[in-house]
Amino acid sequence: MKKLTIVLGLYCFLISGYAQERTLEVSSERKADKSVEISYNKTEPGYYTVVLNFSELTNSSRPQETISVTGKAGTLLTLKPTDPNQPIGYRYGYRYIRGQFKPRFNADFCYVLPYTPV
Repeated sequence: MKKLTIVLGLYCFLISGYAQERTLEVSSERKADKSVEISYNKTEPGYYTVVLNFSELTNSSRPQETISVTGKAGTLLTLKPTDPNQPIGYRYGYRYIRGQFKPRFNADFCYVLPYTPV
């Protein structure tokens, strides 16, 4: 019985180490004009890159799937129906990373870290 208690305690400890709060949430909302607005909400400041993966998309054209966001909340994209009489069918998943995906840098600028001369 003692071994079972130790094993269960260790299991709960390990599982709690994997739980992390999401710093970015993506949600969608259907509008009255049958468009769909996909928006985000962040809890931490900074640049994030959101990658949307549409596994199903009907009555709309495929949007840009990699989007950089900076503000605390906002709209990622709005899906417009190709046939205004029919609703948009969609299913998506998302991933995000902190920072910009493939950031650009100026090769002419001299990036120097501060240090004490010897």
